Amino acid sequence: MVLVSDFDKTLYDNNYENNINAVNEFVQKGNIFIIATGRSISRLKEKLDANLNFSYIICNDGGMIFDQEFNLIYRKDIVKEYIEPVFNILKKSVYVGNPLIDLGYGYRKEVHDQANAITVRIVSREKVTDMMHELVNECMQITGKNGSPFYGAPTVILVFGDENSNTYVKDASTAIENMHIAATALRLGACWINC
Repeated sequence: MVLVSDFDKTLYDNNYENNINAVNEFVQKGNIFIIATGRSISRLKEKLDANLNFSYIICNDGGMIFDQEFNLIYRKDIVKEYIEPVFNILKKSVYVGNPLIDLGYGYRKEVHDQANAITVRIVSREKVTDMMHELVNECMQITGKNGSPFYGAPTVILVFGDENSNTYVKDASTAIENMHIAATALRLGACWINC
């Protein structure tokens, strides 16, 4: 039998020690245990208990796979031509401080040929919260309805376009449609709110 588990708030939670014991018992019976996480291997090792018996670790949301000896057995990087423009946009953002290229085993401050992800830190949650309040207020003014147009959604993705481009509405719409297709494939609910 194969058991795959997320790390944060699943395996690594208030019952971490009990979870380790249960996993080790599961593996001792000849089963395979795999950790699948969005963390890089270096960030995972900060919290990974040395007594945990695992077969494989999938890191960076599938970008890297390691065996139980931490040998890299699979790596899939994001193509530089895709990551560079996103990284450059994030560097200019007032909401993000010092985006880093995640190499899977460390970080760089500039675009590199190898990149598994871009790691960002929100500079000011207050700024983001203020922006969301402004957006909600604008949506209420446009629609004439009270209350948040996001209906308490746990995740909100805002898509912006460059008004100087002739195709910014089409570009943003295409991006949203692709996110909807991906969400459907993952059996997640998604809703386009246009305000």
